[in-house]
Amino acid sequence: MSKKVIYSKHIEKGRFYHIHEGSKTGHPGMVYWKNDKRNLYLALTTDTSEGEHRLPLKVPTQQGAKKSYVQTRPLLAKRKDFGGVRLNLKFSKIDKKLLKDLSRNQFRESLSIKHKDRYFIKHLKKKPRY
Repeated sequence: MSKKVIYSKHIEKGRFYHIHEGSKTGHPGMVYWKNDKRNLYLALTTDTSEGEHRLPLKVPTQQGAKKSYVQTRPLLAKRKDFGGVRLNLKFSKIDKKLLKDLSRNQFRESLSIKHKDRYFIKHLKKKPRY
């Protein structure tokens, strides 16, 4: 029988964490849906540099930042992909409609996602939304 790995980090909805989704340095992201029993989390990730698959936010997520961008597809990740420290960032109410629209897009996956995790999300009765 295999041992179950227990992570001590408690991930909260609506909070920003540093997410290691497969890139070298990772990105900050806000968790908007979670299932602790299945160890699955959906998050909207942000960035400070312009690029493909990124949309500009009207109000930056951090004070002092000139511009913030949000990635066009949410990220499906596991608990081990999240850093332990909550970041002091927030989305503005002005950007709420954009974020709701982006949460409806097909999600990206971190490297730790398996087939059974994709299947679980795909067959939920109520789709996760921001």
